[in-house]
Amino acid sequence: MKLCLAGKSTKEVGEELGIRTELVRRWKREHEQYQEGSFSGHGNANMTAEQIALFELVIV
Repeated sequence: MKLCLAGKSTKEVGEELGIRTELVRRWKREHEQYQEGSFSGHGNANMTAEQIALFELVIV
């Protein structure tokens, strides 16, 4: 993601890393939507701060 934020296009990043451009685009969209909550890994759902607050209210 840092490469895209540094000004490289998703196409350039994909070519540099040897991965499909669409994958880089998807990662970029996810990062723009969730910021620090993106790329949680291990099948964990990505949630916005509001969603986390609502989840905590329901669980507690």
